[in-house]
Amino acid sequence: MVGCWMLKRLDHLGDETLMDRWIEHPTMPYFTGSDVMNHQPPCDPSDGRHLRDRMGQLGVEKIFASSVQWHQEEIKKSSSMV
Repeated sequence: MVGCWMLKRLDHLGDETLMDRWIEHPTMPYFTGSDVMNHQPPCDPSDGRHLRDRMGQLGVEKIFASSVQWHQEEIKKSSSMV
């Protein structure tokens, strides 16, 4: 779900549009952690809204910020190896 949220925020997509693109573009399942091509969305579009309602906007923002911070550290490590 976190990968889906990140894609949704980065591309300014709605829940249903995100699921349509997730099926159309093979990089989206890979980005969200799938190691095989899927022709079905990872969840129902309404699941994202229900989870956001439970967590609140602040919770979603904290998860997004933590994910970005974690990946920045990985990028620093990999770029120092080159």
